[in-house]
Amino acid sequence: MKQISKAVVLLACAIGLTACGAVPSSGQDEASPLENGAIVQPEIAAAGTKPAEQPPSLTKDDADRLKRLDQRVHRLEERIRMLEKALAADTPEKAVEMWAAAIDARNGAWEYAMLHPDNRAGQLKMFEAGDWMTGVSSPWLERYKIGKGVKQKDGSYLFEVRFDYRTSDTMGKKIDWSDIEAARVTVRKSGANWYVVQ
Repeated sequence: MKQISKAVVLLACAIGLTACGAVPSSGQDEASPLENGAIVQPEIAAAGTKPAEQPPSLTKDDADRLKRLDQRVHRLEERIRMLEKALAADTPEKAVEMWAAAIDARNGAWEYAMLHPDNRAGQLKMFEAGDWMTGVSSPWLERYKIGKGVKQKDGSYLFEVRFDYRTSDTMGKKIDWSDIEAARVTVRKSGANWYVVQ
């Protein structure tokens, strides 16, 4: 665990150097930041200025660990991408059904996968803050009902979805669907698949 922590710190140092321009990030004519397994510390202090504190050198073992960590991250990102591809809905009805099921399951990763790509960035922090668990223990979602989709002029579909949330006080009560306010949910196509727009 300590070795991985050290590798992450060293990766952060390397990223920091790249971000501030101290280490070249691309270009075939630029020198590689790694030579013999250690980061080359460039001269970055201008005349008359105090040089910045330099991060520790990266040994060959640390560089190898970082490479393995980077490969692991890449494999995890690919696995997530493939899972999201498997979940992608090929009809508007499937998109809204899976989105509602994700809310019922309190599964933020599933809910996020059902969001339109244009809307994901604005929701990411919220899902991450909750560790990809959504909803609360009370009130809880007892059931939901999805109305028939209505096609809009722009090609999207509008659905009315009713979520029946309950507390311990309303657990045994009979509640008619007509007494539950409908949420208007838009589903729009992106590429070959359909997603919920929020």
